[in-house]
Amino acid sequence: MKWFLVMLAVVVALVGCEPSIRYSSGPSKPAADTGAGYTEPKVSDTGRSDFSVDTDRMRKIIGGYLGTSYRSGGYGKLGIDCSGLVYAVYRDLSNLHLPPKTKKLFNTLRRVSFRDLRYGDLVFFSLNGKHASHVGLYVGDNKFVHASESRGVVISSLAEEYYRQSYVGARRVTG
Repeated sequence: MKWFLVMLAVVVALVGCEPSIRYSSGPSKPAADTGAGYTEPKVSDTGRSDFSVDTDRMRKIIGGYLGTSYRSGGYGKLGIDCSGLVYAVYRDLSNLHLPPKTKKLFNTLRRVSFRDLRYGDLVFFSLNGKHASHVGLYVGDNKFVHASESRGVVISSLAEEYYRQSYVGARRVTG
């Protein structure tokens, strides 16, 4: 009985140390399989989006996430995964709530060719050999920022053999 009480006290102490906010204080992440929460950029009469990426502001937001540890399903500074990083950056930039899953981002957003990549475009990779399973944000000079399972949020080169071989395309959030 004494052993049980000691173990119960230890469990209560450990649980009591958990942070009350797991990821970020922003809005909750939309459900993975639905379009709920996805906010389309506004489109003008010309069919072009009136949303444009403020690269200086995005650079600062991305800088705030560099070094954040990897956490599957995370989308804040206490831990983040690749699609969570994209979700958080665009949420923080302009309150856009993009689909929270890599495959959904790949299938939903407008395609852009590799030669037309611009700052803030999404670059996708197939790490499982089947479909887009990893995403990053293009930051110019053939580099992208992403959440690596082993290194957290880092900047990598699209020229690295691993990423060159697994690259499957790019998408743009703006028109």
